[in-house]
Amino acid sequence: MINWIEKLEDCPNDVDALREIEALIGTESTTWPVAYITTPFLARAAERVTICERAEHALMIGLSFLYSGAHSIDERPKYCPEEVFPAYRESLQRGVSLLMEVIPTVKNEGDARWYISALAGLLGWPRLGELMTYECCIHCGEPLSEE
Repeated sequence: MINWIEKLEDCPNDVDALREIEALIGTESTTWPVAYITTPFLARAAERVTICERAEHALMIGLSFLYSGAHSIDERPKYCPEEVFPAYRESLQRGVSLLMEVIPTVKNEGDARWYISALAGLLGWPRLGELMTYECCIHCGEPLSEE
């Protein structure tokens, strides 16, 4: 993980580094503390690239919170180390601004729902954010979009 973070620090729009970090954070074998430690680096890298280039950074920040189980960005998630939480919380606050900049540039409904769901979570509606990630209605099973 450290190698990919260093690559992102050197080149904040390194797509390969972003994909590797996303894959590592998204696997069940990766511990949650890794996601919390990585989030501040994603926020810093996002602020060093253009709005269009920061979409993946912003989405990973938002989703790291959405799946953390916390109900607000001021609540320390269960597996977030105490010494990491201040930097993690600050990166989540920056994530709100980053997502607000990115969302108007998203071109299709399928992608938009992920960005909006991440933003909903960061704004204090994690359950709404989670529901927006579903592709089908949880009650009837019908697709939620016509893509």
